[in-house]
Amino acid sequence: LDTAGVHLIEARAAWDRVHLVDVAEVRAFRRLPQPLGLAIDALLILLQRAVVPVAETQVLIDRIPGDFLKDSYDVHGKRLLQERCLPSIVQNFLSDAANMINAETCELLEPYLRYDAIPARNWSPWPFSPLNVQLAERQSRFGAVVCTIVHGIFRF
Repeated sequence: LDTAGVHLIEARAAWDRVHLVDVAEVRAFRRLPQPLGLAIDALLILLQRAVVPVAETQVLIDRIPGDFLKDSYDVHGKRLLQERCLPSIVQNFLSDAANMINAETCELLEPYLRYDAIPARNWSPWPFSPLNVQLAERQSRFGAVVCTIVHGIFRF
């Protein structure tokens, strides 16, 4: 099995850990933590759904402010999480990911994943990737799984 296939298997295995209660937990947040909003934006991009036009805003991740893209949660993400068939939508996407991912999708995801341990090459406004699995996991399992999927698909 090549490394690309391994990343896709990891993404599928991550989604298998999500339960409806995890999605409900995110929907129940009165104020969505910003890392989760970014993760849901990345999921919208993967699923080729609409996101808000590009606009810069101040984003706080792990108590560190940074200028980043405004998330689409209020406009598009809430609607995605309300879909009863969300688990099967993502499952179907992961089953056909090889045919759905192209260079444009990867280009759209790149700002969410950018990070370099060498500070001179790091374009992230934070000393970590905006879609950081460990930081997302502090807020919800759903967010951590979405980050894992996006990272896996991007590497695929």
